[in-house]
Amino acid sequence: MSWKNVKNFLIVLLVAVNIVLSIYAYRYYFASTFTDADTAQIASEVLKSSGINIGADTLAVKKDSAETLYCSYDREHYLALVCSLFFGKEADGIYLVPSGIKAETLEGDSITLGYDMQINYTNAALKDEITAALSKADPIEAEESKAVRQTLETLIALPENSLSDAECTAYGDYVFITANQFENSLPLYGMTCIFGIRNGKLVHADGKHFFGVPEGKESSQILDKVNIMFSEKLRGETGTVKDIRLCYTLYEDSLSDRMLFIPSYEILYEDGRTNAINALTKEKY
Repeated sequence: MSWKNVKNFLIVLLVAVNIVLSIYAYRYYFASTFTDADTAQIASEVLKSSGINIGADTLAVKKDSAETLYCSYDREHYLALVCSLFFGKEADGIYLVPSGIKAETLEGDSITLGYDMQINYTNAALKDEITAALSKADPIEAEESKAVRQTLETLIALPENSLSDAECTAYGDYVFITANQFENSLPLYGMTCIFGIRNGKLVHADGKHFFGVPEGKESSQILDKVNIMFSEKLRGETGTVKDIRLCYTLYEDSLSDRMLFIPSYEILYEDGRTNAINALTKEKY
């Protein structure tokens, strides 16, 4: 066999090996990045047999990815931050209440912060007016809504356009914004708050919102939707799943004085139930 033929053979062999390696690399990438249709179909059938109805197409998707975020957090400093946003100064009195912490001013204003990030605040001098305005407020035009959202973003130090989908209503001098909180484009589970503004100042807040800002991140290995749904099966959940989507849940780590933004899945059932499941440990919140 001539050297030319040997060389051609080696070239063909090298090309063939590269093709085979490329196929295996693609299969590995697909298996590690996607839930294949056969696995999703089998999982859907097993779940259905235990009372959970979820379509295979909901499971046969690209696997999600998200990092765990964190920021420094202790309740005393956090309360001081919130007081500065609403009171414009330090509180004159701080008290422990069954649901959390309450801060008051000598003027009669008060904020209650729940351990679950619930916040309740109404300007004392305007309480009756705000209550009436809330019951009578109507949706406002798109351009006016944009300006109102930008005002709230400035008042509570949110990134620009982070409230672009927030619902806005108004009555008289009062405007109200229903803000669903997001971080890195992912919703924070259960974090919705109605903010009230009058003449450019915060006068009302009712709902859940976290005013801290992530300072760092850690890599996280997220479980796929099949694993998450099988954890629902083990907990005895039943029903028809309308959607399952990635979100963040907040967790106060008192040992390290940090608030963690943990990648989680929000499972929405057709009967209106929602469950939040830790995407790292399958723990239900």
